[in-house]
Amino acid sequence: MPQPDLPTGLPAGLPTGLPTGPFRGSDAVTAGLISRGALRGGRWVRLFPDVYACRATALTHRDWCTAALLVAPAGSAVGALSAAHLWGAGTRPPSDAGG
Repeated sequence: MPQPDLPTGLPAGLPTGLPTGPFRGSDAVTAGLISRGALRGGRWVRLFPDVYACRATALTHRDWCTAALLVAPAGSAVGALSAAHLWGAGTRPPSDAGG
């Protein structure tokens, strides 16, 4: 039976408390949610340095923006077409952003 807090279609047995969308690997390891070795396993995909997501998750443009902000300097923001899309301005996400 799938874990109740996970979207349908994701593999069972994902660590409890670990997001399926983008997260900082070092934070998850420090919190004891996953080991560094498990992050290198087949269930996780590295999006940016120290940023991971569940491989079975269909990443949206919002997920890619979130992932980018996890490695961006403090105070960074999403801008241009991505910001317009996220604010619902009726624009389509840029096609080269992964989703």
